[in-house]
Amino acid sequence: RIIDDAVETNPNDQYEGDLWGLYLAIEQFDGRALRSRSLPDGNVYNMHFAQSNLLNEGIGQATDKSDLNEFVSRSGYNMTPTQPVEWWRDNVNLDWYYSYRAVWEAVNHSDQRDQENSHYYHNPRTGQWSIHPWDVDLLYEEFDRWGPNAVQSKTPFEQFRKCLNHPELMVEFQNRVRELQDL
Repeated sequence: RIIDDAVETNPNDQYEGDLWGLYLAIEQFDGRALRSRSLPDGNVYNMHFAQSNLLNEGIGQATDKSDLNEFVSRSGYNMTPTQPVEWWRDNVNLDWYYSYRAVWEAVNHSDQRDQENSHYYHNPRTGQWSIHPWDVDLLYEEFDRWGPNAVQSKTPFEQFRKCLNHPELMVEFQNRVRELQDL
């Protein structure tokens, strides 16, 4: 870290200074990202203001967002009460989600809303969905900007978290958190 001014950062300018969140550590999650990770050519959606963009259209995959619409619907992850454990195991890459969520909690990513500021990937081989970071400028805040206890606006958090309503999945998540704490 190099300090070259009397005042290192301007508190009114989020772009001045050394900490730019995770911008330098993540990439656009599209077809190139899938190939670089040897992931199958599946659909990738940018979730923003509930208007999803298709960033990568997998060969032979839905072209009309029907896969996404089914997943996020009241018969998908938004079902109330939540889907049974088997549904979560069949439809969500839980190991990935546990890691994603643990890091999100560690950096207090306070801008995670339902179908907002993330990418959703539909793996055509497994049929499972995963959530990936995007728009990570609101990190390390001391409060919840969004969500049920929000200071800015009360909105639903990302809905993958509903899997954690099941005690056995919560234990798996907590075990992953402990693994990361042990690093």
